Amino acid sequence: MADTTTGRLIDTAQHPIDSIEFASECRDRLGSDGALVLPGFFTDDAIRQAVAESAQLEASAFFNDATHNVYLSAADPTLPDDHPFNRRVISNKGLIADDHLPANSPIRAIYNDGSFQTFIGRVTTVPDVGSVTA
Repeated sequence: MADTTTGRLIDTAQHPIDSIEFASECRDRLGSDGALVLPGFFTDDAIRQAVAESAQLEASAFFNDATHNVYLSAADPTLPDDHPFNRRVISNKGLIADDHLPANSPIRAIYNDGSFQTFIGRVTTVPDVGSVTA
């Protein structure tokens, strides 16, 4: 079960990340749509905290523009060009290094949470998502 910190940051009533069924539904939507949108996933408080924290760290961010698919992987030649897997998107982002985030950051709390890592692993079918955390 998601710990109380993550439960405060993620609306687990609407998005029960500990549920295998919920993760399976999310995986199916990701596979069919090429993206997964979960409105209201993060609580308003978590978003406010993360935005304020990010604004303070913006000067140290690394900015990057890239063209890629939503999986950040090579195209699959066995699928049509217009398949969600092969659809190209342009993204521009500012990236804040992990070591710049405060220890009490809501971003860090969610990222390092075992329930969240398990959920992401189930949705993406990437084993050991937690092994890539700091």
